[in-house]
Amino acid sequence: MIISRKFWLLCLLLAILGMSTLPAFAADTQGLLQKGLEQQKNGHHEQAIKTFTEVIALSPDLTEAYFYRANSYKTVKQSQLALQDYSQAISLQPKFHNAYVNRGLVYFELTEYQQAIDDFSEAIVVKPTIRDYLLRGMAKHMLQEYDAAIADYSIILQRKPDYAPAYTARGNAYAAQHRLEQAIADYTKLILLKPDNPSAYTQRAELYAELKQFDLAIMDYTSAIHLNLNHAPYYVSRGKLYQARGDLEYALADFSQAIELNPADQEAYKNRGAVYAAMGEQALANSDQVKARELSVKADSRVHMIRGILFELDQKYDQAIEEYTAAIELSPNDASFYIVRANAYDSSEEKRELALADYNKAIELEPDQPSHYYDRSVHYYHAAQYELALQDANEALKLDPNFAHAFNSRGNIYAVQGQYDKALREFEKTLELMPDSFSPLFNLAQVYELMNKKKEATFYYEQAAQVMRQADDESRTKLKARLNGDWDSQKEWI
Repeated sequence: MIISRKFWLLCLLLAILGMSTLPAFAADTQGLLQKGLEQQKNGHHEQAIKTFTEVIALSPDLTEAYFYRANSYKTVKQSQLALQDYSQAISLQPKFHNAYVNRGLVYFELTEYQQAIDDFSEAIVVKPTIRDYLLRGMAKHMLQEYDAAIADYSIILQRKPDYAPAYTARGNAYAAQHRLEQAIADYTKLILLKPDNPSAYTQRAELYAELKQFDLAIMDYTSAIHLNLNHAPYYVSRGKLYQARGDLEYALADFSQAIELNPADQEAYKNRGAVYAAMGEQALANSDQVKARELSVKADSRVHMIRGILFELDQKYDQAIEEYTAAIELSPNDASFYIVRANAYDSSEEKRELALADYNKAIELEPDQPSHYYDRSVHYYHAAQYELALQDANEALKLDPNFAHAFNSRGNIYAVQGQYDKALREFEKTLELMPDSFSPLFNLAQVYELMNKKKEATFYYEQAAQVMRQADDESRTKLKARLNGDWDSQKEWI
């Protein structure tokens, strides 16, 4: 199995999991529940789902089994299944506070804010907590129901006057209504509670700047900078305030410091160029403006790249290729754009033959980048050009002797050529470099299966099952078949 491209493209989002302790039941179901909870604790949610499903089969009216399974579904982003299980838990126990809260969080993640509000409201009826009011206020804010959101945050502050998140949230709601004085008052209270939080100062500074109170805004950005000396955007923001106030030397110093911290900061170059122009330094101004335009083009290229990745994740390869091509036209010397377009070509059967030219171009631009040789190795592997694939994997390892993916690539090559002992060594090295990774575990199992060593194969299939959420659909199907005793289907190497 070649490590999934979709796996590294995805940037999975944060899931908040709220759990509660519930009463013990019959020994069998309680033992399975504890097993499932332990699997959840260790991050093995696919196994936890399977365990809780066993509990439900034994006790279909056991409320917490649905709740716990829903928590795992929620974590692995199977939102509809999570909603079904939370709803079932609520139907069995209509006053189940945490089920309402967690179902509301799923709705919130799905941007179904009114449904989230309804669930947080039900939770408040059952057992009101500060967190419930905060969550409901956030959902109301997303619907631009600012007065209602402020009311919820105010309830929190009546009950707990030192609760900093409520001042942040209420200040944001006031700011959204352009009630700047009230927002400033809340951010000021937040600063008193959290004086080491730089974002509190910058939030207040933005409002002072909007009110043209530049001195106060500069003081707040200075406080933020003292708390985080290496954050370039703070210097840019303070520099713009100095510039607006006419203090060009101070502005110049801030923009220069931002550039030193982040040489790719387009806004810093643009603003420093404007300061140089105001100071009569036209040559320096022109130089900075040219640099700002170059960085702007690169930023536009990255936008096309991001769009391409989103299209590719949706298997819309033609649209992805169009976006990558636009990125290349803007930045023809950026190797990364050729790599992503080559990968998209490889994913499109009609255009696969175009991929090699892009891999070659990327290597031409960055001949010392081991990942480019690895990517081309995978291309050759899928084209059954195993000698060329092996050459590129070897080159990648010359450049980076600890490049785990290249060992994995060599293992795949040896495995399909029937050189099983060599394949085992490569996958063992991959596993050493990438512990708890699905691909080397699954590949070791496949090799041992081909060697008719079912005991060893089973061991590694079981290990792979613990991290199965990393797997593609084809690998999952084969793995589940083996764990269910089916050794006859899907005999081919994956």
